[in-house]
Amino acid sequence: MCAGRSTCWGDLLDIGEEPITIVAALATNFCDMYKVKCGQADRLATSQIEKTFGYRPGDFRVKQAVQNSRSLKYGQVVKILEELLEADLALKSSGADATVVLQRLLVQISLLLRAR
Repeated sequence: MCAGRSTCWGDLLDIGEEPITIVAALATNFCDMYKVKCGQADRLATSQIEKTFGYRPGDFRVKQAVQNSRSLKYGQVVKILEELLEADLALKSSGADATVVLQRLLVQISLLLRAR
């Protein structure tokens, strides 16, 4: 499985994972990164970020969000969250093909991640 990063989402679909579940997982992670970026903008320590946003002390999600967002700018995270919202709404309210919506989302995220 996941011979390369670009095929992992396809593997998830192949084993029956729904596109909406994949979008939700991505949204959760990028929301964590957003909270970290907001806390860092206010010069909060990781422990203060955890307390401010209701995480448990030493929460793995916060540590991962700090690490994963290290090379991202605040604006990139915001734009990715906007794309995630758009995809979520498209999956829940339109007749669009869910796989196409997911593919479009992943391309948009990839482009935003490359825009340094």
